[in-house]
Amino acid sequence: MAQNFDFEKYGTFIKDRNLPFPDVPYIRFNGDDITNATHMVNGLVMTRGFREILVAPAINTIDLTIKVPGRNFMEKVKAQAYRLNDAKFVIQFDCHIYTVKIVFTHKTDLGGGFSLSFTFDMKETYTDNNLAIKWIDFVCAFFNKEDFYIKEISSAVFNTGNEYSRDIKHNFNDFKKYYEFIRYIEMNSDVNFKTYNQCTEHNLTVAYYIVSFLAHKPISCACKGGMEFSTKELICDDDFAERAESKQPVAIVSTDIEEKRYELNGHTFVIPYTHNVYSPCIVKKIEKSQEGYMAADLKYDGDSYQIYFSTQSASEFFPNVKEFKRVE
Repeated sequence: MAQNFDFEKYGTFIKDRNLPFPDVPYIRFNGDDITNATHMVNGLVMTRGFREILVAPAINTIDLTIKVPGRNFMEKVKAQAYRLNDAKFVIQFDCHIYTVKIVFTHKTDLGGGFSLSFTFDMKETYTDNNLAIKWIDFVCAFFNKEDFYIKEISSAVFNTGNEYSRDIKHNFNDFKKYYEFIRYIEMNSDVNFKTYNQCTEHNLTVAYYIVSFLAHKPISCACKGGMEFSTKELICDDDFAERAESKQPVAIVSTDIEEKRYELNGHTFVIPYTHNVYSPCIVKKIEKSQEGYMAADLKYDGDSYQIYFSTQSASEFFPNVKEFKRVE
């Protein structure tokens, strides 16, 4: 009987995980609209009055095998299949970090057959980062226009071309990078996240900073057009003054000693020092006073500079770099 309903036109999705099928549309009938209804079990009348009745499409559970040859990817999933109406049929399945819905629409033209549309719905949180790393390959392949197969649907190859990727707003290759950052953090620290927040631009940036901190490797920060520096009056350093006057390049290290705190997946990471490195720099102007003080104007022409996150101060992290001493 339910197959005669048009769930696309009249159905709604109800946010109640206690429903037997929470991810399918329901048609709702209010009790006032029901003229005669009886619920019987083994011939016994259990209920005569109803507040409402929810009607869902008949659900079939099917096994699917997804293959992406170019990524050596093959996974089996349980899927739900149901009919929306006489023209549309749905297959949907869960991939841990997102759900996939495939809608088959019967073509009414002379050629007949079906058209297909794919929808990926990313979840806000997930519980297993290994599954995230595994399943992101499928959605990456889809939007990278790579060949894939779902053999229970068709023996022919699927390739989305430009049709399904023109409106995409996310870079799923960044999602994969995020999950790999999370794995590195858990592998190289004492942190084991209890839950995982989905990849966002902010979460990706924070994870990148923490990986840099743990790996003792710098990150690159853009500064298109370079940067200019001017020092306050400093105690004169003869070596620096000599390099400046002979137009030799120098390296400048600027250290932020204010402790940085970054939140990721419910855990706080503390980074004591942030060192910014600009190299090479040219001293454009230097002024020396008779009292033995100096001030300098410097220019960095690079389009990016390096940032090191560390537990060490500048003198510890860069033992061969001289510290400018300010005039008291």
